[in-house]
Amino acid sequence: MDVTLPIANDVGLPQNASVDIQRCIDLYLDPEHLVQDNQYFCLNCNKKCDAKRDLLFKKLPPVLNIQLARYVFDRETLAKRKVKTKVLLPKELKVPFIVNDSQSGKNQIASLPYSDGKADYVLCAVQNHLGTSAYQGHYTADVMDWTTGKCIVSMRDTPVSVSDIYFLTYRAIDHSLNWRALLRIQ
Repeated sequence: MDVTLPIANDVGLPQNASVDIQRCIDLYLDPEHLVQDNQYFCLNCNKKCDAKRDLLFKKLPPVLNIQLARYVFDRETLAKRKVKTKVLLPKELKVPFIVNDSQSGKNQIASLPYSDGKADYVLCAVQNHLGTSAYQGHYTADVMDWTTGKCIVSMRDTPVSVSDIYFLTYRAIDHSLNWRALLRIQ
């Protein structure tokens, strides 16, 4: 599954502040309240109403690809620009998803059920975009061994800043999902 995440810009943070990818996921999945000028037009009521919009995952994949929305349209210059916010990468990432409660019959938000406190996904690859422009630059990558978590391939010729991270690949810690993904590749 591929997800394009906006880089979270929390109100009140200094411009040179960094943000954690876990925070970006959490904000991406937070409910959005549609009120005032942003009300939802209800076809049943035939009028604008306050509403809440949720984005939840029903099923999580064995491999989760996250593209950071590093490029935004600048209305002042009428051109794309690169967002230079530093994004911190935890080795492990928790992604909530919907589970059906068999007793109540209702959907609930949950994380993968690990009683030992392990996270749902582990980082295994990072792609970087070096350069200040949204129209040109140099791409580099770091790839980790799925089993050890150690960097096995580094395809870069210059140092990378946390403001250059562009694309992330996380694998599920649930090994049954990983084996199914590997079997499809072979």
